Amino acid sequence: MVERFFGRFKGEGSELFLEARSLEELKGVIAERLGYYHQKRLHSGLGYRTPREALEEALGRGVGGITRETG
Repeated sequence: MVERFFGRFKGEGSELFLEARSLEELKGVIAERLGYYHQKRLHSGLGYRTPREALEEALGRGVGGITRETG
């Protein structure tokens, strides 16, 4: 599952990653792509929902307050 994620992530963002001119710019591009992947991109394996929508449904509530730091 992780290999599939990284393969798709690198494939969809490779041009953007290569165009970054600094480490800070690359970090920004990666953060934007992760946000898109988890909050906007529809996944066929999740019934054409975003991972965020699937998680909210699984938890039975919104996950707006969940961050990387809080888990």
